[in-house]
Amino acid sequence: MGFGSGKSLPKQMAVAAHIPGAELIPDHAELFLGFTSTQQASLGPGQIVNLESLGLTNVTTHGNDSYFQYGTTMHLSHLFEDLKTWYTQNRLDDRVHRMFKPEVTVAQLNGTLTAPEGPSDREVQSQVLNDSQPAPTGYGMVGHSGSLQPLSHLQAQVTDVHGNTYPAGTAIPQRADFDTLDNPFFGQGNGYAAGLHFVVFVPTSDAFHRTRKGMDGVYPNGQNVTGFGPRSTAMGFNSVLTTTHRQNFLVPPRAHRSFPLAELR
Repeated sequence: MGFGSGKSLPKQMAVAAHIPGAELIPDHAELFLGFTSTQQASLGPGQIVNLESLGLTNVTTHGNDSYFQYGTTMHLSHLFEDLKTWYTQNRLDDRVHRMFKPEVTVAQLNGTLTAPEGPSDREVQSQVLNDSQPAPTGYGMVGHSGSLQPLSHLQAQVTDVHGNTYPAGTAIPQRADFDTLDNPFFGQGNGYAAGLHFVVFVPTSDAFHRTRKGMDGVYPNGQNVTGFGPRSTAMGFNSVLTTTHRQNFLVPPRAHRSFPLAELR
């Protein structure tokens, strides 16, 4: 609603709820922070998030009749967003850099609120680390999408256990998010707060944890972003987020999903 003309539903709702900074949300933005969300090119294909697909776990490698074969893991979280700080302390080009990566310019968006995030647009870890270096070597900051991509995309071509071949740069997570005014800690102000519900399917919970640490510039090989902390304004948009809830779930395959484990009693 509002993506073609008029104000989008998220902006209308935030303004009506008197959220600080709501009037600064772009009229056609899909999300409170001013940009579109999930793109097909940044979503994992087909069976890539199944527990067994990429060989990250041996839970389902004991035969084709394994109960959890074709299952996956799901992470669910809720976050608060500080809209007033996001819009008053960052110009549009700053918000673009922090949302995506510092190499993306407003001109490249070509009047849209979406940046290309296909396999050829991803950043590898060395690029993220270079972005964090002060000028003239780097940009002195890291973009949110860029910080995740070394861990959320395949770094080399992979053929999974089902025979599917994925080229380097293929995204792994299957994710979705949407704005909310839900306030789990009702009692502050009028009871509303700008926030986000986030859900993502990944092959293992550990895969999510490692990718989430990448959002803070922390990588498994110990080559981490240095010079500023995970809550720094230079670390994507972390400084305007506050996570209130996180939960991980083991998701059975569709055949067992309605009443998981019930038939094993």
